[in-house]
Amino acid sequence: MNFKDLEKLGFKKEYVPAEESGDKEYIYYTYDFFEDPIEFCLISSDSDEDKCFVEVFNTQHPIRFYKKKHVRRLINTIKKGIDKLIVCKEE
Repeated sequence: MNFKDLEKLGFKKEYVPAEESGDKEYIYYTYDFFEDPIEFCLISSDSDEDKCFVEVFNTQHPIRFYKKKHVRRLINTIKKGIDKLIVCKEE
């Protein structure tokens, strides 16, 4: 999986300049399910790697996905769960 794949899946590109990182500039991607990304989001590895992976952000143990098809399935599954939650709250 590469960064082009992430863009096609709807991930948002994040740029971190060298001044902010304290070392060198880099790029990573995020996929936010809510307006507040702290609630739940996916984050990619940074641009130093030839191939990237996606992990669930802010977990005690890394939950990583290396294949585009797995990330697509994960996004679809989470969206379905969120849609059901919203429907239940409205009833």
